[in-house]
Amino acid sequence: MTLPAPETKIVDTWRIACDGGSAGLGHPRVWLMIPHDTGWVDCSYCDARYIHRDFAEKGAEGLDDITRGQDRSGQENETR
Repeated sequence: MTLPAPETKIVDTWRIACDGGSAGLGHPRVWLMIPHDTGWVDCSYCDARYIHRDFAEKGAEGLDDITRGQDRSGQENETR
């Protein structure tokens, strides 16, 4: 069973910073690059999902999901 990302943010840039959202309960700031082929990235600390605006209209169903270990073709990925 795949659980949805706890927080999804639509962004306009391909490089974003994530710090968990609050100083007391957050995490160290990390810089994330959104791949141009998938259009999204998950923060490894807080699991927030950042989706580039160009891919946002696809909706969650149209995006690859690394938690399932599959790509758009439905083939299993060994490296994910």
